[in-house]
Amino acid sequence: NEITGKRKMIERFRNFFSNVTNNTEKNLYASKLSVELGIDKEVLMGELGNFSLVQRKYKKYLKKDFNSKCAYCNVSDEQITTPFEIDHFVPSKICEEYNRHDLITDYSNLIYSCKKCNLAKSDLYNGSRIPEELSNDRFYNPIDVDYNNIFYRNIIGGIDSQDIKGRNMIVDLKLYRVFHNYAWISEELFRVRSEIDSKIDKIPVGDAKRIKLLEVQRIITNEAIKYKKLFQKVYNK
Repeated sequence: NEITGKRKMIERFRNFFSNVTNNTEKNLYASKLSVELGIDKEVLMGELGNFSLVQRKYKKYLKKDFNSKCAYCNVSDEQITTPFEIDHFVPSKICEEYNRHDLITDYSNLIYSCKKCNLAKSDLYNGSRIPEELSNDRFYNPIDVDYNNIFYRNIIGGIDSQDIKGRNMIVDLKLYRVFHNYAWISEELFRVRSEIDSKIDKIPVGDAKRIKLLEVQRIITNEAIKYKKLFQKVYNK
């Protein structure tokens, strides 16, 4: 059909864009294809291979909007060595299929995500198939919904939920994986250490209470680092 034909053409030109570095050639091909498909050239450029430019433009703002944490699992981007990515809440595959190329670079459809969550979510989609009404009802949109009202940490630091959709999300996003426990435990230990640091600063040098707190600080710091390294080791497998 017409949509399938457009998708094949876009895919063919995307492959071209990924192998050609000459901007003049890219612009000529984009101009030609935009006329054939009836798609705005700027939208098409973003779709065909310049999404990396959009990433560079938007990523720093997404990082700020999501407090430097993955919108889905809440892990801090400072906890891992793997760069964070940009997820499309309505998957780009769906946007292409229903001729909504504008959503691929629409800021409201972009989510700050760690690599594991972005990979797990992938093209999963449940929702309207009407182009003007695309909405991914399979997941709670972290832009609109406070995940603290959906998820909580159980006694061993795992991500849990009493909400049916929330539980399904845990399965879809693989939030049950043990490295999420390690990340949370590490962050909590660093948070406690920060509180101890504040108390130590208020106690005179040589005071017995300060000495005891310094020892506690040392133990907590070592445990926090241990869990952080364990998290990174498992995450990067």
